[in-house]
Amino acid sequence: MNKIFYLTGMHSSGTSLTSNYLQHCNVAMMGTAPIDFLGEDKKFRIISHKILKDSNIHRYDKNLFDSTRLKLTDNTLSLMQNQIANNLSIVRDKDWGWKAPINSLCIWKWIPLLITCVNGNHDIHIVLIFRHPAEVIKSFYRRKSRKDVKYMAVQGGDPYTNLEHVWSNYYQSVLDFHKQHENYKFTVIQTREMIQNPEIITNALGLKCVGIDGVFDKNRFKPEKKFLFRTKRAETIWNELMEKREK
Repeated sequence: MNKIFYLTGMHSSGTSLTSNYLQHCNVAMMGTAPIDFLGEDKKFRIISHKILKDSNIHRYDKNLFDSTRLKLTDNTLSLMQNQIANNLSIVRDKDWGWKAPINSLCIWKWIPLLITCVNGNHDIHIVLIFRHPAEVIKSFYRRKSRKDVKYMAVQGGDPYTNLEHVWSNYYQSVLDFHKQHENYKFTVIQTREMIQNPEIITNALGLKCVGIDGVFDKNRFKPEKKFLFRTKRAETIWNELMEKREK
């Protein structure tokens, strides 16, 4: 039975790195289009942004994420169904998947539809990649566009704390989804540990481990320091992720 990997995690957490590694392990992560520099299928990403737009939700909103607010228009639902069908017809007998940080918020709509579309003919794995929020915040403000950085500031309060709230929303969304669907295959991977030992993810997903040369840039992950939390909620979620992670 072929596998489908739903790869997710907060921005700047290592999801692109993981997507490119899975591609290196012969998983068709590009879907129906060439994979971009972020390791994402652009068509899936566009649809996920449309889900949030339909629901009047901003992906960087610091306020508590409410999955019940997610709505789908008939047009967006049709796009989702068509994209899944297109991938199934193209990848055929290959393991495949798609990655996007926004998958964390849209999991409530994608996974139930995906299960319906494959009708038990594929093995679906939810893969959650995580990195300490202090590292994510540092990377975000170093790499993101002025528009994204400005949005964090205009919400009021400390923009760095605002981003930690966003980090919490992304992971809380996936963890809550898993708690409501404990029968789904669910794998939690800490980026630092995966880079040190890629067998952590290949063993968990039932893939053949291959070398990481040219895929993982270890220089981006310097020796671990003691990172601080800005909110108690983020610390609680971090501890839960650490307890659930593959070792």
